[in-house]
Amino acid sequence: MTIANKIAYFLIVFTVIFTALAYGAVHQPIIANFAYLVPTVWLYGYAQSHSTADKFHDFSGWIMLPLAFLLLLGIVRLLRWALIPVARFNLAYQ
Repeated sequence: MTIANKIAYFLIVFTVIFTALAYGAVHQPIIANFAYLVPTVWLYGYAQSHSTADKFHDFSGWIMLPLAFLLLLGIVRLLRWALIPVARFNLAYQ
């Protein structure tokens, strides 16, 4: 395999991985908000009292913050696994 073939292969693999991960990072907040809003809207429509829906809205809002953060950490870990730099300086690899 020549140097040009290796470079072309690397560019294709890098482009595919980077595109897939960037696509996932863009859609992560949309998925998190969908999981948050659908049950909330359903409760506002079908709950006996709005106080139940209000309590669920507050509770699920606090739950979505750490969930979205964990999804973001997962995307960063996937980027690091693919050896795509996500920090300015990498001090050491484990």
